[in-house]
Amino acid sequence: MGKLIKIDEQFTAIVQQVKNVAGMLWDKGWAEANAGNLSIDVTDSCLYFDKKKNIQKSNVVLRQDGYANLKGRRILITGSGCRFRDIAKDPESGMSIIQISEDGLKCCILDAGGFNKDIRPTSELATHLLLHDYFRKKSLKDRVVIHTHPTELVALSQIKRFWNEDIFNSRLHGMLPEVKVVIPKGAGLVDYALPGSEKLAISTLEKISNGFSVIMWQKHGCLAVSDSPVSAFDAIDILNKGAQVLLACLNAGETPEGLSGTELTELKQAFNLLY
Repeated sequence: MGKLIKIDEQFTAIVQQVKNVAGMLWDKGWAEANAGNLSIDVTDSCLYFDKKKNIQKSNVVLRQDGYANLKGRRILITGSGCRFRDIAKDPESGMSIIQISEDGLKCCILDAGGFNKDIRPTSELATHLLLHDYFRKKSLKDRVVIHTHPTELVALSQIKRFWNEDIFNSRLHGMLPEVKVVIPKGAGLVDYALPGSEKLAISTLEKISNGFSVIMWQKHGCLAVSDSPVSAFDAIDILNKGAQVLLACLNAGETPEGLSGTELTELKQAFNLLY
């Protein structure tokens, strides 16, 4: 069998971050059973494979149009049915490294580096690859996609009066300064679509291409993109804190005052925010 014969220190650090983030997602209660998924473009960190041997475990056919900007790229991704609580202990058991074919139409699961060669990638593969393809097309620094189920954010997405991008973000930005500072544009809202569907993937990409780095999937969960697993987790964590504060005030029978327009403008100027 083929094997990964060189992994650089950056890859080792990435795997350690995945372990830490997987544990935090489970501890937060955002990764019940096999909920949530994560992917990272590790092409530049998995440097060499033994090409003389068969490193291809199986083929997975991708979308009809393929992924023109991911040809030959390698993605570390969570497996279908795998649990973050297990990945926190042993990332190799619940993740695989996939390599996109040179025509961009399919991927193979690599028998490499001790990662699980017997699991198919997450059922949200369409969204992950569409976003990674976009990152490459636009030469962005983003290489991480995390999807999880933050309790308060999912609850807020169920309340019709908040399910409006302007209202949702103005309310959460007003709950504490960190929400505005860390996620100045706020979250892009995607109406409910079947999990794992092409429709969900395309709707998510539309929001990402409009400058959002955090996306809310109505009645489902939250997705964040960034250059590291930790920073993607942080964005979701801070946004969910805003939702926690908002719901806590409402549960107490009070409508929160929130930061004023003047106070938000002051933050924007102090931290040189674009939005």
